[in-house]
Amino acid sequence: MCRVLAQCLTRGLPSGVHSKALQLYSHIFERIDVDFFIRDLSLYSLGLFPLLQHATESVRPVLLDIFKKYYIPLGHNLSVVATSFISAILPGLEDLTSEHYAPSLSVLGSISSALGEYLFLQGMWQVIDASPSLRLAALEYLSSIHVPRLSNIVSGQVSDGTVDAENKSSIDIGEAAVVPALPAPPAYQRLMVTALLSSLSDDNPLIVRAALDLMINYAPLKPIYISSSQTDTSTPKPSTPAPTTTTAT
Repeated sequence: MCRVLAQCLTRGLPSGVHSKALQLYSHIFERIDVDFFIRDLSLYSLGLFPLLQHATESVRPVLLDIFKKYYIPLGHNLSVVATSFISAILPGLEDLTSEHYAPSLSVLGSISSALGEYLFLQGMWQVIDASPSLRLAALEYLSSIHVPRLSNIVSGQVSDGTVDAENKSSIDIGEAAVVPALPAPPAYQRLMVTALLSSLSDDNPLIVRAALDLMINYAPLKPIYISSSQTDTSTPKPSTPAPTTTTAT
Protein backbone atom coordinates (compact mmCIF):
# COMPACT_ATOMS: atom_id res chain seq x y z
CA MET A 1 0.00 0.00 0.00
CA CYS A 2 2.76 2.46 0.91
CA ARG A 3 4.56 1.71 -2.35
CA VAL A 4 1.43 2.36 -4.43
CA LEU A 5 0.71 5.60 -2.54
CA ALA A 6 4.29 6.74 -3.08
CA GLN A 7 3.91 6.10 -6.80
CA CYS A 8 0.90 8.43 -6.78
CA LEU A 9 3.13 11.25 -5.54
CA THR A 10 5.91 10.98 -8.10
CA ARG A 11 7.05 13.90 -10.22
CA GLY A 12 5.15 14.38 -13.47
CA LEU A 13 1.74 13.31 -12.26
CA PRO A 14 -1.03 15.96 -12.19
CA SER A 15 -1.53 17.93 -9.00
CA GLY A 16 -5.03 16.46 -8.74
CA VAL A 17 -3.53 12.99 -8.32
CA HIS A 18 -1.19 14.31 -5.63
CA SER A 19 -4.11 15.94 -3.80
CA LYS A 20 -6.21 12.77 -3.81
CA ALA A 21 -3.25 10.72 -2.59
CA LEU A 22 -2.67 13.16 0.28
CA GLN A 23 -6.34 12.87 1.22
CA LEU A 24 -5.91 9.12 1.46
CA TYR A 25 -2.80 9.56 3.62
CA SER A 26 -4.82 11.77 5.95
CA HIS A 27 -7.60 9.19 6.20
CA ILE A 28 -5.06 6.49 7.08
CA PHE A 29 -3.31 8.62 9.70
CA GLU A 30 -6.64 9.51 11.31
CA ARG A 31 -7.53 5.86 11.80
CA ILE A 32 -4.25 4.04 12.32
CA ASP A 33 -3.04 3.20 15.81
CA VAL A 34 -0.11 5.42 16.77
CA ASP A 35 2.10 2.44 17.59
CA PHE A 36 1.60 1.03 14.09
CA PHE A 37 2.23 4.47 12.62
CA ILE A 38 5.55 4.74 14.46
CA ARG A 39 6.51 1.22 13.45
CA ASP A 40 5.89 1.90 9.74
CA LEU A 41 6.89 5.57 9.76
CA SER A 42 9.67 5.15 7.21
CA LEU A 43 7.29 3.36 4.83
CA TYR A 44 4.67 6.10 4.93
CA SER A 45 7.40 8.71 4.53
CA LEU A 46 8.69 7.10 1.35
CA GLY A 47 6.30 9.08 -0.83
CA LEU A 48 5.65 12.11 1.37
CA PHE A 49 9.19 13.32 1.99
CA PRO A 50 10.25 13.90 -1.66
CA LEU A 51 6.99 15.63 -2.59
CA LEU A 52 7.63 19.20 -1.41
CA GLN A 53 10.49 19.64 -3.86
CA HIS A 54 8.27 19.21 -6.92
CA ALA A 55 4.77 19.85 -5.54
CA THR A 56 2.57 22.58 -6.99
CA GLU A 57 1.51 25.66 -5.05
CA SER A 58 -1.87 24.09 -4.26
CA VAL A 59 -0.38 20.84 -2.93
CA ARG A 60 2.38 22.24 -0.69
CA PRO A 61 0.15 23.61 2.10
CA VAL A 62 -1.74 20.30 2.29
CA LEU A 63 1.53 18.39 2.65
CA LEU A 64 2.89 20.75 5.33
CA ASP A 65 -0.38 20.44 7.23
CA ILE A 66 -0.04 16.64 7.23
CA PHE A 67 3.46 16.95 8.66
CA LYS A 68 2.33 19.32 11.41
CA LYS A 69 -0.82 17.38 12.28
CA TYR A 70 0.43 13.80 12.21
CA TYR A 71 4.24 13.77 12.27
CA ILE A 72 5.22 16.46 14.80
CA PRO A 73 3.14 14.94 17.66
CA LEU A 74 5.28 11.79 17.42
CA GLY A 75 8.03 13.72 19.19
CA HIS A 76 11.28 11.85 19.75
CA ASN A 77 9.99 8.90 17.70
CA LEU A 78 10.83 11.00 14.65
CA SER A 79 14.51 10.25 15.26
CA VAL A 80 14.40 7.27 12.89
CA VAL A 81 13.59 9.63 9.99
CA ALA A 82 15.19 12.82 11.35
CA THR A 83 17.63 13.57 8.54
CA SER A 84 15.13 12.65 5.81
CA PHE A 85 12.43 14.76 7.45
CA ILE A 86 14.69 17.81 7.57
CA SER A 87 15.62 17.23 3.91
CA ALA A 88 11.93 17.08 3.06
CA ILE A 89 11.21 20.54 4.49
CA LEU A 90 14.31 22.48 3.37
CA PRO A 91 13.08 22.93 -0.25
CA GLY A 92 10.37 25.15 1.18
CA LEU A 93 13.06 27.63 2.30
CA GLU A 94 14.69 28.07 -1.09
CA ASP A 95 12.49 31.02 -2.10
CA LEU A 96 12.25 33.74 0.53
CA THR A 97 9.35 35.38 -1.30
CA SER A 98 7.24 32.23 -1.50
CA GLU A 99 4.04 32.10 0.53
CA HIS A 100 5.15 28.69 1.78
CA TYR A 101 8.42 29.97 3.27
CA ALA A 102 6.94 30.85 6.67
CA PRO A 103 4.94 27.58 7.01
CA SER A 104 8.04 25.56 6.10
CA LEU A 105 10.05 27.54 8.63
CA SER A 106 7.43 26.82 11.27
CA VAL A 107 7.55 23.09 10.55
CA LEU A 108 11.35 23.08 10.89
CA GLY A 109 11.07 24.81 14.24
CA SER A 110 8.55 22.22 15.37
CA ILE A 111 10.84 19.40 14.21
CA SER A 112 13.65 20.89 16.27
CA SER A 113 11.46 21.04 19.36
CA ALA A 114 10.19 17.49 18.81
CA LEU A 115 13.61 15.92 18.25
CA GLY A 116 15.66 17.98 20.66
CA GLU A 117 18.61 20.18 19.87
CA TYR A 118 21.22 17.48 19.41
CA LEU A 119 19.31 15.22 17.00
CA PHE A 120 18.00 18.14 14.99
CA LEU A 121 21.37 19.80 14.46
CA GLN A 122 23.03 16.46 13.81
CA GLY A 123 20.50 15.85 11.05
CA MET A 124 21.04 19.35 9.68
CA TRP A 125 24.81 18.89 9.44
CA GLN A 126 24.30 15.50 7.77
CA VAL A 127 22.10 17.16 5.15
CA ILE A 128 24.72 19.87 4.55
CA ASP A 129 27.44 17.26 4.15
CA ALA A 130 25.56 14.82 1.89
CA SER A 131 23.06 16.95 -0.10
CA PRO A 132 24.65 19.71 -2.19
CA SER A 133 21.26 20.83 -3.54
CA LEU A 134 20.05 21.62 -0.01
CA ARG A 135 23.24 23.13 1.40
CA LEU A 136 22.39 26.74 0.73
CA ALA A 137 18.96 26.55 2.37
CA ALA A 138 20.37 24.68 5.38
CA LEU A 139 23.30 27.07 5.89
CA GLU A 140 21.07 30.13 5.59
CA TYR A 141 18.63 28.59 8.06
CA LEU A 142 21.40 28.02 10.59
CA SER A 143 22.75 31.54 10.09
CA SER A 144 19.51 33.49 10.31
CA ILE A 145 17.19 31.40 12.48
CA HIS A 146 19.19 28.97 14.56
CA VAL A 147 21.79 31.37 15.90
CA PRO A 148 21.11 31.06 19.67
CA ARG A 149 21.40 27.27 19.76
CA LEU A 150 24.21 27.16 17.21
CA SER A 151 26.33 29.39 19.43
CA ASN A 152 25.81 26.85 22.21
CA ILE A 153 26.91 24.04 19.92
CA VAL A 154 30.14 25.64 18.76
CA SER A 155 31.04 26.42 22.36
CA GLY A 156 30.81 22.73 23.18
CA GLN A 157 27.32 22.63 24.69
CA VAL A 158 24.40 20.68 23.25
CA SER A 159 20.88 19.98 24.50
CA ASP A 160 20.01 16.50 25.69
CA GLY A 161 16.61 16.84 24.01
CA THR A 162 14.46 16.90 27.15
CA VAL A 163 11.85 19.60 27.59
CA ASP A 164 10.10 20.32 30.84
CA ALA A 165 6.33 20.71 30.98
CA GLU A 166 6.53 24.45 31.63
CA ASN A 167 8.59 25.14 28.51
CA LYS A 168 7.01 22.55 26.22
CA SER A 169 4.31 24.93 25.00
CA SER A 170 6.72 27.73 24.10
CA ILE A 171 7.42 26.54 20.55
CA ASP A 172 7.78 29.40 18.08
CA ILE A 173 9.00 29.75 14.52
CA GLY A 174 12.62 28.65 14.42
CA GLU A 175 12.86 28.51 18.21
CA ALA A 176 12.78 25.68 20.72
CA ALA A 177 12.14 25.62 24.43
CA VAL A 178 15.13 26.13 26.71
CA VAL A 179 16.54 22.76 27.68
CA PRO A 180 19.53 21.56 29.69
CA ALA A 181 22.88 21.53 27.91
CA LEU A 182 25.50 18.81 27.88
CA PRO A 183 29.01 18.66 26.41
CA ALA A 184 28.90 18.09 22.65
CA PRO A 185 30.42 14.68 21.81
CA PRO A 186 33.53 14.66 19.61
CA ALA A 187 31.66 12.74 16.88
CA TYR A 188 29.19 15.62 16.60
CA GLN A 189 31.96 18.18 16.35
CA ARG A 190 33.67 16.15 13.63
CA LEU A 191 30.38 15.99 11.72
CA MET A 192 29.99 19.76 11.92
CA VAL A 193 33.55 20.38 10.71
CA THR A 194 33.12 17.86 7.86
CA ALA A 195 29.90 19.57 6.74
CA LEU A 196 31.56 22.98 6.76
CA LEU A 197 34.53 21.66 4.77
CA SER A 198 32.16 20.12 2.22
CA SER A 199 30.43 23.49 1.89
CA LEU A 200 33.70 25.34 1.43
CA SER A 201 34.61 22.89 -1.35
CA ASP A 202 31.32 23.41 -3.19
CA ASP A 203 31.38 24.83 -6.73
CA ASN A 204 28.53 27.22 -5.93
CA PRO A 205 30.02 30.52 -4.67
CA LEU A 206 26.79 31.30 -2.79
CA ILE A 207 27.24 28.15 -0.71
CA VAL A 208 30.88 28.97 -0.02
CA ARG A 209 29.92 32.48 1.08
CA ALA A 210 27.14 31.17 3.32
CA ALA A 211 29.56 28.71 4.94
CA LEU A 212 32.12 31.46 5.51
CA ASP A 213 29.49 33.75 7.01
CA LEU A 214 28.42 30.98 9.37
CA MET A 215 31.99 30.27 10.44
CA ILE A 216 32.92 33.92 10.91
CA ASN A 217 29.85 34.88 12.91
CA TYR A 218 28.90 31.76 14.84
CA ALA A 219 31.58 29.08 14.55
CA PRO A 220 34.95 30.60 15.44
CA LEU A 221 37.77 28.12 15.26
CA LYS A 222 38.82 27.16 18.74
CA PRO A 223 41.03 24.45 20.29
CA ILE A 224 37.83 22.56 21.16
CA TYR A 225 37.85 21.02 17.67
CA ILE A 226 41.33 19.51 18.07
CA SER A 227 41.92 17.25 21.00
CA SER A 228 45.33 16.26 22.21
CA SER A 229 44.91 12.85 20.54
CA GLN A 230 44.29 14.52 17.15
CA THR A 231 47.40 16.71 17.12
CA ASP A 232 50.05 15.89 14.55
CA THR A 233 52.83 13.91 16.11
CA SER A 234 54.40 12.73 12.87
CA THR A 235 57.23 15.28 13.01
CA PRO A 236 59.51 14.59 15.95
CA LYS A 237 60.61 17.49 18.06
CA PRO A 238 64.29 18.38 17.71
CA SER A 239 66.21 16.87 20.52
CA THR A 240 68.71 18.83 22.52
CA PRO A 241 72.20 17.47 21.75
CA ALA A 242 73.87 15.81 24.66
CA PRO A 243 76.85 17.69 26.05
CA THR A 244 80.14 16.35 24.80
CA THR A 245 82.92 15.46 27.14
CA THR A 246 86.56 15.47 26.38
CA THR A 247 89.07 13.13 27.83
CA ALA A 248 92.20 14.74 29.14
CA THR A 249 95.36 13.33 27.73
